[in-house]
Amino acid sequence: MKTSRKNLSVLIDWLTIIFEETDAYTVIRDYLDLPIEAFERDYRGIQYKEYDTRYTFGQIVLFSIEEQSDKQECYLTLSGEGCRQFEKHLARMNQTWESFFKNCFSYSDSIVRMTRVDVAIDDKNEVPFFTIKELYKKCENELYQSISETHSYHDSKFSLNDGAKTLYIGARKSRVRFRFYDKDKEQALKQKLIHGQFKKLETHRNTA
Repeated sequence: MKTSRKNLSVLIDWLTIIFEETDAYTVIRDYLDLPIEAFERDYRGIQYKEYDTRYTFGQIVLFSIEEQSDKQECYLTLSGEGCRQFEKHLARMNQTWESFFKNCFSYSDSIVRMTRVDVAIDDKNEVPFFTIKELYKKCENELYQSISETHSYHDSKFSLNDGAKTLYIGARKSRVRFRFYDKDKEQALKQKLIHGQFKKLETHRNTA
């Protein structure tokens, strides 16, 4: 099968944003464009942070500071599933991630800080553009450009004759870090399947 860019998909896979000087109602109504009634509210925070109240709607989670009269701040966190849920909401509103980010950073005078964004590029070609080993060799030969010159390679046990390989470019505490890994093996381990079984399962799903 010929390798094609059509078999590449790009997704936002994790997102955290801090909204300073903003209350939860404003974030939910004006930034997320969701009804406040859709969220469940409970009193739960995050360890080592000041947030004391949590709002949840499916996998969309918002923490806020509400017990301090002199401070307002909210912390939005979207896991991979939360990003997929929010994407569906954006699509229903004829919006995109681009329009959401523009709204976040231009809506008001409050300070909005994106503290984490993970972008996942999935190569679903039967024969990938690069294997993990090939990418590692390029790193060893310094055939890449990056602010960080640090890279590391990990090989964890997957089966008796095979390993699950992961390549990192950038240190753990770097502002930007790249991770390359075999997603088939990761999902197979989660579903307690062998690598080949997972490939067949994925093929069945794609053709159904």
